[in-house]
Amino acid sequence: MNGYDPESLAEVWRNMRKTSPSGHPKNLPIGVDGMRVENFERNLTKQIHEISRRISRHAEDGLPSYDFAALLCFEQLKSSVGFRKIHVPRLRDQLVLRAMHGDLVHTAEKQGLRLSQPSPIPLVKAFRNALVKFSDPWILRTDVHSFFDSVPRDKVMVDATNLGISGTTRGLLTKWSASLRARMPGKLQAMKDVQVAGLPQGLSLSSSLAELWANKIDRAVDDRFHYFRYVDDIVVICESRSSAKAALGWLGSTLSDLDLSLSQAKTEISSIHRGVSWLGLIHFKENIHVDRQRLERWLRRFETIRRRAAENFRACLDDGARESVLNQFHREIRDEINGRTSSRPAWYTLSEDAGEWKEMDRAIHAMIRSFHRQAGVQPPSSRQLPSIHRALLARKSRKKLSVPSNADQGPCAIFSQVENQQPNKGT
Repeated sequence: MNGYDPESLAEVWRNMRKTSPSGHPKNLPIGVDGMRVENFERNLTKQIHEISRRISRHAEDGLPSYDFAALLCFEQLKSSVGFRKIHVPRLRDQLVLRAMHGDLVHTAEKQGLRLSQPSPIPLVKAFRNALVKFSDPWILRTDVHSFFDSVPRDKVMVDATNLGISGTTRGLLTKWSASLRARMPGKLQAMKDVQVAGLPQGLSLSSSLAELWANKIDRAVDDRFHYFRYVDDIVVICESRSSAKAALGWLGSTLSDLDLSLSQAKTEISSIHRGVSWLGLIHFKENIHVDRQRLERWLRRFETIRRRAAENFRACLDDGARESVLNQFHREIRDEINGRTSSRPAWYTLSEDAGEWKEMDRAIHAMIRSFHRQAGVQPPSSRQLPSIHRALLARKSRKKLSVPSNADQGPCAIFSQVENQQPNKGT
């Protein structure tokens, strides 16, 4: 199998349809052609064979005859200031791009380069371990300005080719890069498509290519500084303010050589005793808190679950449908708390402030009780309500919260048996 034969593409599709880490079915976004997952899967075998056939057939220029459509572009509000553009390919392109991403990542791994995004927890722990080596550390906190937009696409394509990716992936990369266009929602005419600068954010392939380019920063730094980078977020631990300023000057010059630049708005030099914000955490010399903006974003996800459940409940026509919506609401809350979505609660165990999680619990409990009142159903008792605080304590004590076999008995049974498992005392 060559990675683009029907069997390989079918395996890629199966993996795309799984939500990590829960493994639940994932509903993929819709591209410019309006094709939905259910329609694509209605003739899945035929679709995959046709895609494979077009990739294996070559046009007159020697490249695969497969063509990429324009990307649907949305503006997403940033957690800080402004908007970021998120790009969505049509479904068949999502499949091909994921296969290309897989070839690039696996080829890089053979040469000791990791292009997929690992959990940032080991990186944060390494940062914390390095802090203890300094009596009064100063921290340079910065990131790359418009990182994805700034990566020189033609140059990183050369780097990808030099890794030794397959000839088919190389040809597809060439066609993809040459045809990159974006279309805003509501603008159906191709003549209104706009060119994409750098790498379109929102694609796994863009993430791996961006990481390939950012590795050049790491190699240039080498052991020059106590330097830590996650995607484009960078911190450097220094002995003094003056050494932090010197590190900032060196980084600015190095990034300029790579056609990148530092974000002036997000560059700061400060003492660790004032607290340094990095990757959603506020770092002090002795402890860590979670950034308030990160807590608010997580809370909005629970509010989205509540709002969607309320809308579905109002549309119900009988008691059976209402009970199903209520149970689904509780399952989604539980999954969010226990990390069966992309919430990554393990990340939050790094915080040592239990008050943050008790405050989150109070807000979530208010949402649950509000939804039950709207539904005309008795709310669960305080003991039956889920708890982020308990879930995080359980993770810290290495106790795995198991899903009961009778998880469909109802929301209260689920909460009392899963969420109220108490961790060992003394944790």
